[in-house]
This record gives sequence, structure tokens and C-alpha cells, in this order.
Amino acid sequence: MEVKEIITKVIDQDQKIVTFEIDKTINFEKDKWYVMDIRSYDKHRTIDQNKMMWGVIHNIAQLTHNDEMDIYISGLEHLEVKYILLEGIPDIEQALKKQFRAVKVIGQSFYDDGTKAAQVYKCYIGSSKFGVREMKKLVDYFLDLEQELLESWGKLWKKQLWIF
Repeated sequence: MEVKEIITKVIDQDQKIVTFEIDKTINFEKDKWYVMDIRSYDKHRTIDQNKMMWGVIHNIAQLTHNDEMDIYISGLEHLEVKYILLEGIPDIEQALKKQFRAVKVIGQSFYDDGTKAAQVYKCYIGSSKFGVREMKKLVDYFLDLEQELLESWGKLWKKQLWIF
């Protein structure tokens, strides 16, 4: 038996509506028992999502020879995650990294005479405060990026094979 997109509503004794939703195709085998796990909704990103994201970021870093934190910040920028701009001397950068999950130098400020006054930092709280849906968007962004890189490398590798 194949089941697709089931939505069932049940009203409990307190007249609350409980909704069960299956968003994948599941092939049920006849005479086999199945278990449904019901638990309270966790609005924060899951540990598994976080592990997956950093695993994919690691793969991207290996493919591109870029820093993992730079790749992470590019994902935050892509999703237009909230940030705060701060200005400070270069020595403050390490202190900012202790307070914020991700910090990026985005520019410099100058005195009227043209001498450097300070650096401008873009500071992100990061994905630890994301909900499940926000984190899914971030993970999906990195998965798509990884896939594009693998496809590009595959095409390049095939071209190089024909050269020899």
C-alpha cells in the first residue's frame, strides 16, 4: 500500500485539534507493524541539522580550499540573516568572536586626514538561535552549493580525462 500526503485531524478530550502530516511517500508492507513517534514540537534547530550543516560545510571547504567559517558566513549572508555592524580597532576582533558566532571584517573607517581609524565588523549571532525551518533553509543552501561544486568538478574531471 502506498500512502501520500496524509493529513488527519483528531480532536482530543480538551477539544484541541491534533494534526498528523506525512510529507513523503511511504510504502507500507502488508502485515507489517509501524510506529509513529509523537513528541512536542521543538522550535529550535536540531542537533542533527547542525551536524549535517557542518559536515556539508566541511566538504565544501575541502573542495574549494576555503575556510569553514567563511563558508558559514556566506550562507548567513545568502539567507540575509540579521546582523549588527560594529566599529573597532583590529585588536577587538577576537573579543567579538567570543561574543558572536560569526564575525566578518567588511571595511575600514578613516579619519579626515585619510589615516585608518577602525575596522567595520559584521557580527552574526548565528544559526544556534534558528528554528527548524530557518535551519532547513540554511542546510538546503549548503547542500545545493555542495551539489553544484561536485557537478562542476565532475565536468572538469571528465574534460581532463579526454585531454590525456
